[in-house]
Amino acid sequence: MKLFELMKVHVVTASPSAKMSELIDLMDLYQLSHIPIVDRDKTPYGIVMIDAIVSELNRLKKGNEFITAETLMIGKDFALDEQADSSLAEDRLKGNPLRRICVTSNGILVGTVGWVELCQNRINSAAICD
Repeated sequence: MKLFELMKVHVVTASPSAKMSELIDLMDLYQLSHIPIVDRDKTPYGIVMIDAIVSELNRLKKGNEFITAETLMIGKDFALDEQADSSLAEDRLKGNPLRRICVTSNGILVGTVGWVELCQNRINSAAICD
C-alpha cells in the first residue's frame, strides 16, 4: 500500500529555530512524542523526538532556552515520498530510533506515518489475503 493511503495528515510542525521549551509545550498540548521540523515552505528539515529532549536535559542537568530544534533534530532518513510503498517505510523504521516518518509530496510535508498505521495495514492486508 502507498504511504498516502496510510498517513496522518494533521501534522503539528515547528521551525528549526523553535526553542526546546516551545517543542515541549507542543508535545504536551498535542500529546506527541515527535515533531517534524519544516522550513517556511513546509519542506521537511528534520524531526525532533522527545528522547532527544530528555537526553539533552539530562546532559545539561537543567533547561537551556538557547537550544533549538535544529540542534535536537534527526536530519537523516526521516522522510519518504507519498507514493512510496509501506514496506519501504517499515524498512526505514527498523533499527532506527524514529517512531514516525515524514511523508512528502514534491518535497513538501503532507503527513506522517508510523508503526501503528503500518501494523494496521499489515493486519488488514493479512485479513484480505485469508
